[in-house]
Amino acid sequence: MGREYIRDTTQRNVGNVAGDIVLYEDFENALFLWPITAGDNGTVARTTAAASVYQGGGAMLMTQSATGVIANPATRAQRLIGAMPSGISVLDFMANVRVSSPNATMGFDSRADTGIAIVITGLRIAYSAAGVGSLQVETGDDTWTNVGLASDVPRDLAWARFILRANIGALRYVSLQVNARLIDLSALSTPTIDTDGLQQHTVLIQVFDTLDNGASLAIDNILFRVE
Repeated sequence: MGREYIRDTTQRNVGNVAGDIVLYEDFENALFLWPITAGDNGTVARTTAAASVYQGGGAMLMTQSATGVIANPATRAQRLIGAMPSGISVLDFMANVRVSSPNATMGFDSRADTGIAIVITGLRIAYSAAGVGSLQVETGDDTWTNVGLASDVPRDLAWARFILRANIGALRYVSLQVNARLIDLSALSTPTIDTDGLQQHTVLIQVFDTLDNGASLAIDNILFRVE
């Protein structure tokens, strides 16, 4: 099934979770399994700085700083996973927005290539001002729908847990959990794009910033599973 197995050293951190664990990433090692596309003035690196690590000794720190109008204001890191078992896909991760800014977005996508189409489940934090923004899910080709409340947007420098569930077979979202609050997404459809025939799953994280504000995001403890 192309499933990745968890090292004994990290399995204790996962705890009791339902379903098949496909990926657990705690960033205790180098990022060589995360292909990186750095935008103009963008960086992605493993960090051991205590302020940017949720648990253990490492996290992934992404920064995008643009100067004026540039060709590529997005910095991305992705992880490729083999074919997934059927069920409800669950993307569970800890995020710490180090610096937010106007016109900055923090994106968290998973893309399932079923061989028929690529099903996208997309979540992003879109900022209108420093520390002020909205949670959005992708419901069409670069079409985003606001979900939740303004208070669900995490404050700068505060860790928040996100759990995004989607039914890939039914092309529907299920729910988004932000810390302890559960948001029903069952009325929203997941968008699709043409398949490239690879039948694999991709986890994609990005920081997009069109101003020179140094938008920055720390990610730790990514858990991808199927319920």
